Amino acid sequence: MPDAPMETRLTETQLGQVVAELSRLSQQREDQKLRGLDREQVIQVLKEMELPVDLLDDAMEHLRRREAIAKQRRKRTQLIMAGAALLLVIIAAIFLFASHRSAVFGRISADQERITRAADDGGNLSKVVRDGQDVVYHIDLRDVPLNEKLALVCKWIEPSGRVFRENHWETKLTDKPVWPTFARCQIGSAAPAGTWRVEISLGGRVLSATTFEVE
Repeated sequence: MPDAPMETRLTETQLGQVVAELSRLSQQREDQKLRGLDREQVIQVLKEMELPVDLLDDAMEHLRRREAIAKQRRKRTQLIMAGAALLLVIIAAIFLFASHRSAVFGRISADQERITRAADDGGNLSKVVRDGQDVVYHIDLRDVPLNEKLALVCKWIEPSGRVFRENHWETKLTDKPVWPTFARCQIGSAAPAGTWRVEISLGGRVLSATTFEVE
């Protein structure tokens, strides 16, 4: 008994599927053509162009090397660009941190300046004698950031402008916005009499200064 003929009538859905499959197969064929010629075809082209066929392998090796070098250069360029971008991000973060820190320290001020002797009676001396005993300069720092150690400098300046003594110290870790501190200096009989100046600075910025007489 002969086979029944294949049903050739297609629904619209089936027709669409057939067209899509034909398009895919057609594109696949074109892609295969674009992938390049096989070795025999290349040799034939070289013969037609009267080029030396025996140098084909060397030429292909050189081509592969150039492609590998170009790929490495692209990869290196990408790495350099990524590194540069990361470096810019780090620099920007450091700059923002430093700017914020500078602004925080820039708000620190000082008041309640007092000159006393070693035994502080709560007063403020305008004159001291050259007896070799401690002269103490008290101040209160305000708007102090917490959990910081402040590196302070105090200069005791003679009437001539020469620095007689310079104190350097670091506070304890701060735990309050108002921070009292002080500096000491011994002024003996060899020191000059007259109007002295004492000043305390932080990071090169003078926070407080006052004058007193030495007799």
